[in-house]
Amino acid sequence: MEVQHRQSARISAQELARLVELSEANAYESLVAAPESLVRDSLGLRSRRFGSALCVMAQGIPAALNLNRVIGLGMEQPVTDALLDEISAVYVPTGATFAIEVAPQAEPADLKNLLRARRWRSLLAKAAMFAHDLKVVPIVETDLRIERVGADQAARLARICCDVFEMPPGTLEILMAAHTQPGWVQWMGFAGDEPAGVALSFMQDGVAWSGWAATLPAFRGRRFHAAYLAAALRHASQAGCTLFTAETATGTPEQRDPAYRNLVKLGFEMLYERTTHLVRPALPAGSTMPV
Repeated sequence: MEVQHRQSARISAQELARLVELSEANAYESLVAAPESLVRDSLGLRSRRFGSALCVMAQGIPAALNLNRVIGLGMEQPVTDALLDEISAVYVPTGATFAIEVAPQAEPADLKNLLRARRWRSLLAKAAMFAHDLKVVPIVETDLRIERVGADQAARLARICCDVFEMPPGTLEILMAAHTQPGWVQWMGFAGDEPAGVALSFMQDGVAWSGWAATLPAFRGRRFHAAYLAAALRHASQAGCTLFTAETATGTPEQRDPAYRNLVKLGFEMLYERTTHLVRPALPAGSTMPV
């Protein structure tokens, strides 16, 4: 499938997938770098690049798989066994479980066989990967007030994200610091003065990414997610972005995830389904799990 870029250039499916994967990788690389050095050290936050592949780690938050994973693998250069050895070397010394995200466009074509040979098995659940070309920005009606918020709301926003997604301790400090990094935008929906939902978007190199969109239970059904996306699309377009990316759970063909349905209604195109491979490395002999 091909999509026309706003500047009339034609983008192949391979290049579009690369932009989608790298937009998320760029966001998470920035996210784990956001907290102050003492916090980064206490949470074991670090990232490492191997070409397009980003290894992100939060050693102090092992239960947060989205903070302990590899994004963008095989999108700019074919994966080799040597590269997989290098990636393993990032995580294995800690014994931490980590995930590897694999787009169907990742190279080589038999990448899944390389992972399977190491007993790095794919999970049943997949993520639906979306992109919007920002040519036509939708308008969404809601009784909520959607605003870009500043540092004074960072703690409140992070707390809502962590509560809604049931994130483990430590995640709060990462999300609180996101706004200190270039490219991040904090979003909040209000019912009067009361927050109804929150989200983060990130922009880099003309591509925007959406994540951490969370609606408080009492306000579900009032279109926060759709209204936030419309506002974020408009903001990204005005900022000069030419692509906006997002991902969500697939649901089933009969019962799609609500976020999936919102993305389709707002003009996002579902490009592909991405698989997640789970790796549980064994600790080297004589070593112990970090405290």
